[in-house]
Amino acid sequence: MAMKKITNSFMEPASQHVFEAAISNLRMIKTGGSGRWGPSEKAPLRTIPSDDYEKNGKAAHPIYAELFWVWEITADRPKKKTATSETFQVTGLASVRVRIKHSGDKTTLAEWRAEVGAVDSPGSYFHSHITDHVCVPRIPTLFVTPMDTLEFVLGELFQRRWPAVATREKDDVLFWRSTQSKLLSQVLEWKRKKIAKGTGSPWVALKHAKPEEMDTLFCQRK
Repeated sequence: MAMKKITNSFMEPASQHVFEAAISNLRMIKTGGSGRWGPSEKAPLRTIPSDDYEKNGKAAHPIYAELFWVWEITADRPKKKTATSETFQVTGLASVRVRIKHSGDKTTLAEWRAEVGAVDSPGSYFHSHITDHVCVPRIPTLFVTPMDTLEFVLGELFQRRWPAVATREKDDVLFWRSTQSKLLSQVLEWKRKKIAKGTGSPWVALKHAKPEEMDTLFCQRK
């Protein structure tokens, strides 16, 4: 996983083991099975503390982020019996949770989820959910995968350092940049088409939009 290498200097050492476990878990599912993918709340990805989240270093105190997720997925059947699947279907819960914490007393300062809605979801299909006490607001988001969300978090916490790393001309960064450019372009184009084909309020059209097989949102049909 490219992000494991790219983010190494931004993460606590234990997070490398969390990455490795998540990669191993995904590889097992890709052999043709199904399961819950992602690190647990008790063993999340955790960034190092940062005071670079305010302009000109005016942060009141260092903070750090924890990130964990549950994606219930089923691997697509590979064309060859000896091959592993390169794609999968989201067949259940798809939720990433982020917690921003004070690096001193470890209190939670902010928390949200980035989620893929169900087919009958009353909100935007890709949305962020900011509280457990009430299900609204469901804020539309571009962040689809756990690694999308991780990059967003790193860009917020490390205002100077992350852009410097994310623009380097190294293989892992170039690979991540290429895949993310394709993903974001597909999501944006999908949203644009849903708005263009809708009637009435553009927001209502987008709010009610759900992926269909003909959309080929992430995978091209052959």
